[in-house]
Parts: sequence; C-alpha cells; structure tokens
Amino acid sequence: MKTDEKSTLYLCDPQKNTECQKGNCQMPNGCFLTTKKEFAVTDENANPIIATEL
Repeated sequence: MKTDEKSTLYLCDPQKNTECQKGNCQMPNGCFLTTKKEFAVTDENANPIIATEL
C-alpha cells in the first residue's frame, strides 16, 4: 500500500465512480470525496482536484 494514495482525498465525480452507490452522491450530505485518483473531478488541465491531504 502506498501511503500517499490513501492519505489524499479527492473531490469525487459520481459519473466516474463505478464503486459508489449512485444514490449516495445525490444526497444533500452524501458522499463527495474519494481516495481513488481515477474517480476524481479534474480541473481545466485534467489534474485531479485534491480536497485534503492527511
């Protein structure tokens, strides 16, 4: 396990996240973070948007 992958939280893109129950993303206080870079929302340069680094 790589430490940096599990300690970074990204903004989650529900359209990319195939592992999340889709209903959770649309809830008012639902899930909107992910530890997986491939499911992250990206900026204009296609870089994943980091919510927080632990």
